[in-house]
Amino acid sequence: MDLIKKYNNVVLFFLDIALTVICASVVYLILHHDIAKESLQLWVISMILFWQVTREPEKIFIQGYRHIIRLLFFAVSATVIYLFIFRISYSLRALVSVSFLWMIFASLGRFLLIKYLPNRIIAGDKDIIDKLMDDEKIKNNKLFSVLTLTDLSKLDFKDFDYVIFDPQHDYDEKWRNFFVHAKVAGIPVYAIYEIEEVIQGKVSVELLKQNWIANNFVLNKLYLNIKRFLDILFCLITAVITIPVMLIIALIIRVNMGKKVVFSQQRIGFGGDLFWIYKFRTMVLDYNDSEKKETQGEDDPRITKLGKFLRKTRLDELPQLYNILKGNMSLIGPRPEWEATANKFAEEIPLYYLRNMLRPGVTGWAQVNQGHTTGVKGNYEKLRYDIYYIKNCSIWIDLKILLRTIYIVISGHGAV
Repeated sequence: MDLIKKYNNVVLFFLDIALTVICASVVYLILHHDIAKESLQLWVISMILFWQVTREPEKIFIQGYRHIIRLLFFAVSATVIYLFIFRISYSLRALVSVSFLWMIFASLGRFLLIKYLPNRIIAGDKDIIDKLMDDEKIKNNKLFSVLTLTDLSKLDFKDFDYVIFDPQHDYDEKWRNFFVHAKVAGIPVYAIYEIEEVIQGKVSVELLKQNWIANNFVLNKLYLNIKRFLDILFCLITAVITIPVMLIIALIIRVNMGKKVVFSQQRIGFGGDLFWIYKFRTMVLDYNDSEKKETQGEDDPRITKLGKFLRKTRLDELPQLYNILKGNMSLIGPRPEWEATANKFAEEIPLYYLRNMLRPGVTGWAQVNQGHTTGVKGNYEKLRYDIYYIKNCSIWIDLKILLRTIYIVISGHGAV
């Protein structure tokens, strides 16, 4: 077990390649065609080559879930591009089948590694360990154990996997030497906020505001273009279902709640630009009052019974598909704020406008982790989630948000 834990990346590499060969062999035995055989051979070779190209240094407690999507994307893309350039006959059925099988078994393999591998051990001085364990989510995390270091002269680097430090603490010469020796011994050394960020899924705004310019806030243009393409594709594909549903909802609102079926309000969007957001009306018709007050959650007395149902099922958000097509919004991103509310929070919360670096979304990382929030304190926490998403945005995390949103809407449990 210790050997597996030490060489985690090597284990994952051989696991992925072994599963690739097995899945490709199964698919070929079922289809039994030379075209399928050639397609699958190329797929296996691409997987081996791109595993090393796309691999990142191991991150704390992450067993490479995001590599599943990344490796799959690159392997299939490389195979298809090669087949297209050289005009080689291929089997689309074989590629789709082996990709689907491999993704299932690779996910299962990582789940078992996380569940049955020994806990990772984090080492640090008493003050920082106590500070780390103050957070309930971190304290209840079952993926790691902590080790408080006291006598630095009697240490065996094999006793722990990671070392943490506080960048704001002034360490003496013995501790500084210890951090250097840990690095030389191949032990990753992390700042406490890096661990908190990975486990909590949100950043420390207080630390971020000290050096946010130095952080990686350069968004990948290819990702943004792919995201925009997928947004449009999603709206067009689902239009067959969403348009009839919206017409039925509009009719029910008209019969039960009177005129003014769709509610519109100006919000702050991408780059700080203002746009009109559209939702099905869920409140009483006194819009002069509604526009002056922030929504007070599901217990807001202005929300009608029909409105509560629409909000709970998220059906009131369907008109925002029009906002997505116009380019005002994305399917996934930070929720757009009312201008007056955003300006108020920006005065009290540092870096608040950083959330406007992306198109606002119908759902997002903050929504699936925190849900509806009000007030400065709640929006401060929401900003921490939003900036985490901006720092780590990818097709992988978007897919994770989408699946979690679907689960929450269907089950009725959780945030959003």
